[in-house]
Amino acid sequence: MNTAQQLGLAVAIVVGIFLYIQLLCVLIATWSGWRKLAEGFRHEFDFRTQIGGWQSARMRWGCNYNNAIKVGTDSIGLYLCTVIIVPQHPSLLIPWNEIRVVRRSKFLAWTFIHLELGSDEQIPFAIRESLFTQINRENRLDASNIW
Repeated sequence: MNTAQQLGLAVAIVVGIFLYIQLLCVLIATWSGWRKLAEGFRHEFDFRTQIGGWQSARMRWGCNYNNAIKVGTDSIGLYLCTVIIVPQHPSLLIPWNEIRVVRRSKFLAWTFIHLELGSDEQIPFAIRESLFTQINRENRLDASNIW
C-alpha cells in the first residue's frame, strides 16, 4: 500500500468514526426522549447559573448520560444541556410546572429521584438525590409524595 492509499484509508477511518458518533448521538437523543423535549423546551441562550457540569442522569429506555449533562436552575425552570462531546442534543429549559417528582429509589449506596419532564411528553429523568437537593434548594418541586 502506497502513501496516498494509507492517507486515504486514515481519512476514511476518521470520517467513518465521526459519522458513527453523530448517528449514535441522534439515536440516543431520540430514544432517551431528549429530542421530544426539545420540540417544546429548546433553549437557545447561554445559561450562566449552572449547578455544575458533568452530571449524570438516566432517561427513557435506559439511556444513560454519565457525566455528560450540565444542569442549572432559575425562577423559570430547569436548564439541561449536554457537554460538547455529546452533540445532537439541543439545550433545554423546562418550566417548573412541567416537572413532576415521581418516586425515590435506592441502588446499593445511592439514592435516586425519578422525575417526569414535560406534562405531555412525560419523559422519565432519574438523578442522584444529592443533585436533586441542589436543584430543589428553593423547594420549587413538590417531593412530599416520595419522602
